[in-house]
Amino acid sequence: KNGDTIDILTSDSHSPSYSWLKFVKTAKAKSQIKKIVKKEQFEQSVRLGKEILEKTLRRMKRPHLINKVKDKPQIMGFSDLDAIYTELASGQITVRDLIEKYEPQEVLKKEESNNETFTEKFINKARGVAKGVRVDGVSNTLIAFGKCCSPIPGDEIIGYITKGRGVTIHRSSCVNIPFLNNDDRFINVEWNVSADTSFITRLKILVEDRKNILRDITEGISSMNMNIQSIDMKAEDGMGTCILIIETRDSRQIERLKKKINQIRDVVYLERM
Repeated sequence: KNGDTIDILTSDSHSPSYSWLKFVKTAKAKSQIKKIVKKEQFEQSVRLGKEILEKTLRRMKRPHLINKVKDKPQIMGFSDLDAIYTELASGQITVRDLIEKYEPQEVLKKEESNNETFTEKFINKARGVAKGVRVDGVSNTLIAFGKCCSPIPGDEIIGYITKGRGVTIHRSSCVNIPFLNNDDRFINVEWNVSADTSFITRLKILVEDRKNILRDITEGISSMNMNIQSIDMKAEDGMGTCILIIETRDSRQIERLKKKINQIRDVVYLERM
């Protein structure tokens, strides 16, 4: 209150975060917090992008490309090297994109061009509907996706501040989230997607092999007005495995579909992959 005397304690080891914007009042304070945090995020992105570029090119035995990128960042359409680093860190461009621009005549080795698994291709395609993840309402923050649960748009997600990697995104149901420790390192995150966006998801269904089992499954999906993107069905020793990639509005629609499929005769097991 007016007239009170207070002692303000400060620390050299503290720096602002976007969470402070929830309680600061003045426009000047908000502006300074955004300015400082944005500068820190930019510096982190530059460091991460540089590390990604140098380590990847060395692994691919193309370290000579580093000097080409440093000398002529304009080839990628950027005015300086830091811009390339930040784009690499945020995933907007890849090292492969750089190679194609700086050495278009070179053909990548087969083992390098085919090292993306079917699962990785599916996850990358699924995440393609989003413009990234917003961290505390801010886009283009330094993020990484947890490989333990491979979240895709439509999943409920949570962010965990990981030293040296920015914010790691997990599914809210992921068993590897360290809930009991370092609660102050959790942060609110959300997918950056429009309201009318549809997502893709993958289902694995085990069935007793019989005539028309696939027809029954596809008819069940069609009855819910859901689009099937791909089907892979294999049968062996009287059992069948069906991998479905389908479009969905949200996780609630998927849960309704799972209940419907489980009611089909001879369906043994169903899981979302």
